[in-house]
This record gives sequence, C-alpha cells and structure tokens, in this order.
Amino acid sequence: MVEKFDLLKHFGVYGVAIANDKLLVIEKNSGPYQNRYDLPGGSQEVGESKVDSLEREILEETGFTVLSSAKSRLYSAWIYENDRRVVSHHIFNLFDVKLNHVSKKLPQFVPDGKNDSDRAVWKLVTELSAEILPSAGDKKHYPIAYNALAQIDVFTDNDYTYEEMKMTNETKKIMEDDSIAVSATCVRIPVLYGHSESVYVETKKEADIAEVKRLISEFPGAILEDDVAHQIYPQAINSVGRREAFVGRIRRDLDAANGIHLWVVSDNLLKGAAWNSVQIAETLHERGLVRPTKELKFELK
Repeated sequence: MVEKFDLLKHFGVYGVAIANDKLLVIEKNSGPYQNRYDLPGGSQEVGESKVDSLEREILEETGFTVLSSAKSRLYSAWIYENDRRVVSHHIFNLFDVKLNHVSKKLPQFVPDGKNDSDRAVWKLVTELSAEILPSAGDKKHYPIAYNALAQIDVFTDNDYTYEEMKMTNETKKIMEDDSIAVSATCVRIPVLYGHSESVYVETKKEADIAEVKRLISEFPGAILEDDVAHQIYPQAINSVGRREAFVGRIRRDLDAANGIHLWVVSDNLLKGAAWNSVQIAETLHERGLVRPTKELKFELK
C-alpha cells in the first residue's frame, strides 16, 4: 500500500557570518523556529537571484550589509510531522558572508509581511545548541559541535534509520542485485563538507591486498591514499572541491580471510551530487541512451 502524505517544499538562502569565533544568528519571533536562534536568510522574491535574496534578507533581519559572499553549498532536509502525514522538504543554500561593521535599525515590516527577526546576535558557537539535529522531525535534538550523533533521519520499525535503509536499498538497486548483504550505521559528525565511510566488504575468494590497492589506484575517479608509514590516508577536509573519491586504510580483516576494510571519503556536494549527475548524463549520452535536440522541449526557470 502506498503511504499517503502531504508534501510541502521550501527553498531558502542563508548567510554564515563568523567573527572572533562568534556566529551571527537572529532571534525568530514567528514561524516554526519561533523563540529560537536561526541563520539570517529566507526565501527568494520573484525575479531575484540567490545573491540578491541573500543580501536583502540579511539586511532586513540583521541590519548588516553584505560586502561579499562565497562558498555556496546546498543542503536538504526532510522534516516529518503529525506521525509522518505531513512531510516538508527543506532545501537551503548556505553562503559564507562578510558584513560591514555598522548595523541599521531593523524594519518592523518587510515586503512579504512582518519581519520575523527580533534582533541579530553574535553568539559563541559553544553557546549554541542544536534545534534540528539529528532529525528535525524527531522529538529530541542534540548539539553537533564536539559531538557525533548516531542518527540521521528518524528510526524505522527495525531500529535502523531511514537514511540507513536508503543506503541498503539503493546499493541493491544500483548494483541490480537483491542478494547483496548491506548493513549500515549512519553518523552525523561536525564537518562542513564530505562524507566519510568505514567500509567492510567480503569477497567470494581471498583477495590479494596489493592487487586490491593497484586496481583502486587505476580506477577512473578514484585516488588511492594509503601509506600508513607516512600517515597518509583520506581526510574529509582534503576532499572539498575535488571530483574524485579517495580510498585508503585498505587491510585484511583479522579474522575473516576474505574480509577487507577500507576508508572512503568524498565531497558529498560535488562528487555525491552535482558532479555525479553530470557524469551520469555524460554516460547516458555516450551509450546513446539520450541525445540532444535542437527543439527546446522544456523552458528552464
């Protein structure tokens, strides 16, 4: 039976301003984050670019003028309410911003209604607590700073989270093999970019570790970083802005002769999303499964 629910969608742009180890936040006076701190930003108005919206929203909600913006990155979150009968898909575009040092008085009303910001506050990161992690749709929330949260999305009936079940199901789907045994524990860690995975695989026959390393080093899109004698192994911070997947710490399991451990890291926004989509489209074109047309079928907006 297909699960029925109401789907709500929201897109917004937000600024991340940090000075003297303090983060600029606003005190919300309305909406789902009322009486909480939030990043300054909000929805686009008709005809605005994302940077236009960012500059307008920050000026309206903080009184500061944006001098420059950089490092655009995109995130999304699914928020479940009313026993999962209402699902909200929040897509938020973050920018690092630099501001002027003089704040103007906040307007009580803005073009789209009452200003939902009471004031802007510079808060030490250590003073802030989580309001949405590990899952906005769950009852409890915990700080992510100096922490590791063994929960991404809400838990299912089998005690795995929806994110963990997605990894299991999508692996089988991508490989077109339902017999593959896949189990995962997904953990939220305090990094801005990068997915890091501790992977354990079992091969049908005992594999030569040196051969495994050689094959990975020759595989397109993979970079072998495995020299423990010199402490070389993949790190999330080094994957930022890179299109490749980095693999290291390759070693045989101590008990299972056909078991192999690996550490795999990539930029989840680039390799995991944007660049991966381009590669899929290019592969479809190379295989003749899609082809360009001179006639415009859909208008991009």
